[in-house]
Amino acid sequence: MKKMQNYIPLSMLVVSAFATQSGCVDAGETLRILRNQEPTGLCVVADDESSAFLSSGLIDVTADTGYIFTPLVENRAVGDVETDRRVFIDGAVVRLRFAQDFFDDATINRLEAEGLSYFTQPFSGSIVSNGFGAFRFEIIPRVVLEEMQGNLGAGEFTRITAEVEMRGTIDGKDVTSPTFNYPIEVCNGCLTRDLGPCAALTTDDIQTGGACQEKQDGFVDCCTGTDNSLVCPAVAPDTEQ
Repeated sequence: MKKMQNYIPLSMLVVSAFATQSGCVDAGETLRILRNQEPTGLCVVADDESSAFLSSGLIDVTADTGYIFTPLVENRAVGDVETDRRVFIDGAVVRLRFAQDFFDDATINRLEAEGLSYFTQPFSGSIVSNGFGAFRFEIIPRVVLEEMQGNLGAGEFTRITAEVEMRGTIDGKDVTSPTFNYPIEVCNGCLTRDLGPCAALTTDDIQTGGACQEKQDGFVDCCTGTDNSLVCPAVAPDTEQ
């Protein structure tokens, strides 16, 4: 059995709320990842099922950080007013599956040996019985994106499937969620749009990228500054530095 290496998480956010579910639940089904919540504002993640969610991800290989996953996780253990069968989360296990032939076998083996394609993300939190928790952590390390840049030409795409398992304890026993498979499209330059010279901008309707970072799950408009550098997000002439 391979020994997994820890990868230090970018950040994490844990919140919990009560739900309205009842009935018996097998021990193997106590903890479950339901979906990837769509974050808002400053990468804020909601912990309820009424919020929007993402069925797949998109990130540019030139993003500032790796892909930030924001899952909604359910504790299906039944409790009552006297017994809170809370799950104490201690992290997640992530395995990355690359598109066929994107990397050669030697590179794939090296990435795994270095703890970059199969790793643990340690963090803490808890979810009340019959409740939900929202979390935030990195599932594609920035180093992996850097590794991919040499194999991905301008405008090209490939896919990574992230297999994620949440882990924790309940009633003094270890629990692991079923594997949640999350597809992520990785591109080179697909999320950036050049609007031309900043001095010539005629609109302030500028797209600023995703909620967690500019080049993930959202487009960012850029413009060319007076020194010919790309300014992202784009700024109007009267506010350009």
